[in-house]
Amino acid sequence: MAVAEQPSEGGGQPNHRFHRDAREAACRLIDTSHRLQRAGRALAGLAPSRESHLITVLRAQDRVDGIAKLISAAAKDLRLAGVDKDAKIVEVGGEMVSLQEVARRLRGIRHQLDNEAMRTRSGDQPGQPPRDPNDPNQPPTTWDEDVKKGVGYAAESGSRIGGWIAIVYLVGGWLADLFNGIADDNARATVANASPDQIRQIPNDELVNLINAMIDGFCGDDDERAILRILDAIDCQRMSDVVSRVGLNNLLSAIDGEEWDRLVNVLTNCGLIGVEKLDDDASRLFVQNRSNAQLGQLPIAVVWRLILNMFAGSCGDDDEDSILRLLRCQSGARIHQLIAMPGTSVGAFDYNFDGDQWDDLESLFAIYGIDLDT
Repeated sequence: MAVAEQPSEGGGQPNHRFHRDAREAACRLIDTSHRLQRAGRALAGLAPSRESHLITVLRAQDRVDGIAKLISAAAKDLRLAGVDKDAKIVEVGGEMVSLQEVARRLRGIRHQLDNEAMRTRSGDQPGQPPRDPNDPNQPPTTWDEDVKKGVGYAAESGSRIGGWIAIVYLVGGWLADLFNGIADDNARATVANASPDQIRQIPNDELVNLINAMIDGFCGDDDERAILRILDAIDCQRMSDVVSRVGLNNLLSAIDGEEWDRLVNVLTNCGLIGVEKLDDDASRLFVQNRSNAQLGQLPIAVVWRLILNMFAGSCGDDDEDSILRLLRCQSGARIHQLIAMPGTSVGAFDYNFDGDQWDDLESLFAIYGIDLDT
């Protein structure tokens, strides 16, 4: 067994001074390689023809989760052995990538399995958009025949990472190209190497192609940030054209987390979606990114919807602080109008606020003759 030697900081001879636990880590890593082989065989051994399609998908989810945990353990042990997490030591389909990239692509497989499980529960064909249960023209679907065709899972493991571990997935059908990361890698590199001015020089056709490459299959955080960099660089007219050609729903469904909050704010700023699309986190960001003057000029319906959005979450201190800032920018007449609207009554504010923020709200309401403690 050999670990790729890491060069010393000053160049010259390799640095052989490993962490004192590196030997133990290497032993654990050998065991991890054996478990990866068994996990890969278990994934390849799934028999869709002998069980329901949904059960097959759920079992595949469990196995992919297990392999992801093993990869995480391997990454930790490799760090102890002095191997950088970004070192391209994993062979996947003939391409050398880092363990970090393997983990990202495993998350992509898990994401696709989640989607397939949802489609299966709703009776849709693999890889097709979900059926509309209210559409009378769509007959009910059974999986008896489809199950016989199988999903086409296969996994090969036992190749080498840095000479002794690698995991290679050959997943058929609707997961066929998940490990083909070349297109989105190139798209990310193109965006990362371009300044905002250079991005603005790229024709809309090419921007659409770049975004589509990054949302095809699994869209990781680095893809999401690159997409946002494109949208931040162009004006609203161009954004409207690009987003309509990519597909608004495609874009919204491909991005999640903090990047989703930023995305919907960018789209809201250009009038491509309304504030009803924002969740509590995105609504807070909406308030934070605007001046007091801008918040005071928002239509009352927008103020109302933003408050409802923040009520709908856990309404923690951050939500309460954002609502307070929004309210302080409104006139007394508008606040009275708000408490008369559905969902933002005095009782609703009383229910959703507590602690210091409740005291601040009580003081604010008292200025306009509103008793919060009723």
